[in-house]
Amino acid sequence: MIFFTRALFGLRRELFPLEEWIEKSDREAAIDPDLPIIDAHHHLFDARTHDKGWPVSSLMITILYKLHPRLLTKLMCNTQDDAIIRTFSSMLPAVVPYMENGMLRDIENVHDQGDWPISQKEMEGDDSLPAHNIVGTVYIESGWLDPSAKSVAMEAVPEVAMAYQVAQSTGNRLCAGIVGHVPLSEGADAVRRSEE
Repeated sequence: MIFFTRALFGLRRELFPLEEWIEKSDREAAIDPDLPIIDAHHHLFDARTHDKGWPVSSLMITILYKLHPRLLTKLMCNTQDDAIIRTFSSMLPAVVPYMENGMLRDIENVHDQGDWPISQKEMEGDDSLPAHNIVGTVYIESGWLDPSAKSVAMEAVPEVAMAYQVAQSTGNRLCAGIVGHVPLSEGADAVRRSEE
């Protein structure tokens, strides 16, 4: 599917408000780049491909991502509970795609938002700073409750499966640990039936 985008004119895509804020922030070099670190809590998001029961269709999310991310953020904010906005701000991090490519760029302390893998030229350029030695991460589910799940017991399975795929594709550097849940309040029989 091809959309009319700014890229057709050689222009950078419009940024989400959160991306603009991050771009304005100062980046820092790692204090002790040799110290092995496990990032014990992170999330990954892509509203374009991970159905969370969004109030906007996945096709509309994809179109607005390409054409007008600010409008997408505003639409999503208008449909969220006030508690979500108070917790995460109107920048809504869950709307901004942040998957393994973005996380690996953050880990390597490379500023550009381009595609992974990072080229050797990018790593040696003036734009990179000494990075922390992140040897593994732990993914914490973020409540993507699959609206098409057959039962409550299976609602979180697609999110955990996504994290597992990320672990596999990054050699367990990302999502080496995964925290997910199955609501046992449904009873063991309900969980067993869901597995069938």
